[in-house]
This record gives sequence, structure tokens and C-alpha cells, in this order.
Amino acid sequence: MAGGLLLGVLTNLAQGWLPGAWNQIANSGAVWCVAAFAAGALVARHAGLPAATVAGLCAESGLVVGYYGYAEVARGGMGSVLAPLVWLGMACVAGPLFGVAGSWWRCSSTPRRRIIGLAALAGVFGMEGIHYAFILHYAPRHGPASPSRSPCRCSWATPSGNAHGLSWPPSSSRCWPTSSSYS
Repeated sequence: MAGGLLLGVLTNLAQGWLPGAWNQIANSGAVWCVAAFAAGALVARHAGLPAATVAGLCAESGLVVGYYGYAEVARGGMGSVLAPLVWLGMACVAGPLFGVAGSWWRCSSTPRRRIIGLAALAGVFGMEGIHYAFILHYAPRHGPASPSRSPCRCSWATPSGNAHGLSWPPSSSRCWPTSSSYS
């Protein structure tokens, strides 16, 4: 729980410290899932699966309490109480799940569970990337694939500002082509 509290405070601070798109790392739900995964992996060898579940829950809950507690005390208020309650609810779901995933990855005797545990962590990062690209439409602010100069439907930027994405047929364009690109 103490590690989660500390990471929650650091997340709040990092959103102001990290420049440009790098601050999305501090604002990432997938990055928070790493805390629960690591907590589950660390306690699993000594205490078993139930303890890994509780460790994941404590890590995620600590992140939420640390983040919003720091916002309330040091930043002059966290705003509505609804946001921390929603994130605490999400922590009660994600924390145990990723605690178990970390435990499976580190301690399972079957390769299948070890792979599933690690794939859960990879999957949350993949889904967050898809969400940022296709749902939130995060696009680069400048560069060769910016929306004002590109025939692409969707593109997004890495923290370095480079546009990345999928392209078919493969080309130097770094984005998903529009249907007119096929003709």
C-alpha cells in the first residue's frame, strides 16, 4: 500500500514535470497496472495467490489515494469526489486481476498461466494504444503525417513527436491510408 501511495503522488507530480507527450506516461492506466502486476509478482513466491490478489488491490488503491490525496492537499483540491470514486472502483477490479497476472507470470508451474499472466500486461498496453489512436484520435501536432498534410484517417504521435501507425500497402507513409489510397 505504501508503494502505491508513493507512486500515486509521483504520478501526480510527473504530469507536470514531464514535457509534451511524455506526460501521457504519467497519465496511463496501463502504467498503473504495472504496479499491481509487480506487487502480485513480488508476494506470490512467499505468500501465494490470495496474497497476490490483495497486494494488487492494495497497490492500485494506494495509487488512487496517493494521487488524489496529493491533489487535495498540495494542489488546492481534487475537484469532484466522483473521479476518485470511479478510479477507486476501477482499482478494485484491475488491482486483483493484475496481481493474479503477476503471480501467474512469476510462479505458475504451467507455461500456459505464465504466458497468460504476461499477455495480460501486454494486452492492457496494446488496448490503451488502440484507445488513444482510434477512440481519442490523438494525432501528432507536427511532422509528415499531421492531419493537415496527410490523407490518413488515423495517426498518432510518440513522445518524441514522430507519427506512428499502420500502413497497407507498406509505404513510407506512417499512418493508416484512406480508401482512396488503394485506387
